Amino acid sequence: MPTASVLVPPGLLLAAGLLAWCLGRAGVRRVDLLLAGGTALALASLLGIWFGAGRVALELNLPGSLAGAPLNLRLDAITAAFGAIVLLPAAILFSVQRRGYDEAAVAALAAAASLLAVEAASVLLTAVALSACASLVLVNLRQEEEGPRATYWVSLSLAALLLLWAATVLEVIGGTSAYGAAPVTALRVPVFVLLAAAALLCSGLLPARTWVSEIWARGRLEAGALAVVLLLPIGFLLLTRAYVLGAGQWPAVGLNVALGVVGAGTALAAGLRAQSAASRRGFLAEGIPLSGGLALLSLALGTPFGISTAVLCLAAGATVAVLVPLLPASGRPAALLAVALTVGAPPALVFGSRLLALQATIEAGGVASFLALVGAAAWLLAVAGVARLPRLPPEPGSGAHGLGAPAVLGLSLVSGVGLGALETLLALPVAAQAIGSPTPVVSGGYIGVITASGAWPALTLGGPLLLLAAVTALLSRQVWSRWPAQAPAGHPPPAPLLPALPAPRGARLGAGLLRLRMPGQYRSLLDLASVERAAAAGHAWFWGAVTLALIVAVTR
Repeated sequence: MPTASVLVPPGLLLAAGLLAWCLGRAGVRRVDLLLAGGTALALASLLGIWFGAGRVALELNLPGSLAGAPLNLRLDAITAAFGAIVLLPAAILFSVQRRGYDEAAVAALAAAASLLAVEAASVLLTAVALSACASLVLVNLRQEEEGPRATYWVSLSLAALLLLWAATVLEVIGGTSAYGAAPVTALRVPVFVLLAAAALLCSGLLPARTWVSEIWARGRLEAGALAVVLLLPIGFLLLTRAYVLGAGQWPAVGLNVALGVVGAGTALAAGLRAQSAASRRGFLAEGIPLSGGLALLSLALGTPFGISTAVLCLAAGATVAVLVPLLPASGRPAALLAVALTVGAPPALVFGSRLLALQATIEAGGVASFLALVGAAAWLLAVAGVARLPRLPPEPGSGAHGLGAPAVLGLSLVSGVGLGALETLLALPVAAQAIGSPTPVVSGGYIGVITASGAWPALTLGGPLLLLAAVTALLSRQVWSRWPAQAPAGHPPPAPLLPALPAPRGARLGAGLLRLRMPGQYRSLLDLASVERAAAAGHAWFWGAVTLALIVAVTR
């Protein structure tokens, strides 16, 4: 398999976006379907190249350099798994959501930038691709409606700067920031702290309410859902690649414990917010940080079982991100199945991934066993919130994509039944590459996942459960008639089981800093809005020439 084939998946996304923009300018409607087809082809080509090459890593050295560092792209087990986590939900979103040709073109560029961040073979190139992806997502959000809250752009800007800082330190200390070529001694504790901080900000994995939760408060959710799908996996990618930089381990055991505590705290805070949510969308949205927190807890274990389980939890979080904007407000069967999917009822992918995450944490022993109790408590709190869901008010304008919800729900449930295949084909190779442990830690193959602490026979048990649920849904109309389509008029939502955690003092201080504004008489000194309006009013070719001139001036 030629190494140039690494460029095929992002090239297909770029070609689909360009063609969609040209056809849209020509008056063709529904060009977003072309984007969906291009994304599906990119996913098929990524997996086809990986398996067609015999699951042997391919690395492409591009001509030129970036600030003196070579431009390298790499297709390996980590790229295949994280690329699938990015492209499959993106293809579903492009298929069931309506976008204009300008929004579709920017979304395609953002997806290509996210995939390039996954394929990047160095920290420096990942930082550049992350900056491009976050910027394009911000443009897409502003195309849709008024720009997002400051939490988004502050978090992503800090993440990109911290990652660029870490790449610079690696280039100075080790001579390169390439994941596979940097010396092990270059990954010191300060460098890893920079990488970890960038990963947490990028993925929104903090006990406080981050941009991942706040983005669901927008009126339209097309760009918000795509933002979560494209940016959430990149943070986990950085932490997974950090294992490669450290030759299978992070620089200190205390860092594993610290990030495990952050993951458990994130999951617990998400569970508390879910059971006290004021709307259905708010309840469903908390399933994303809940899965993300458990994924971070599993990844921080540093064991083959934990790393492979983190990949499955991340895939479950991306599945919930696809479901939130597609769930109709009145479809009773879809609403009930969505609750089962988000909370983690069998045989959905969320259930299997969270079950394995808790098993991996228990098997690790020590402090991790206590963190497993925190993760289980977070899961149970989210389950407790289901009792309040029928009486929560639906959001205005929700339910526009009711036809897509059954398909997404079906895909999520089927992926749960095929959990053993996902673990065998995608998740375990990631663990083997990250920590260099080819020894199998699970058994069961494509039928299920069997470990020392328990088993989940996804196919043999989950399959009959799925069929039983389908038959029950078809034969029993009374089940759906008892599921109200909206909250009864005049009845306030029931009180939550537990009050949500108050915002930490640091989060309140950060929110206060974001509310600070420059006095009016000094704003002319730094008026970014005026610069943005001037740039938007100018010709694209002029600003392209200016950018090219700046690139030449900086790189000389």
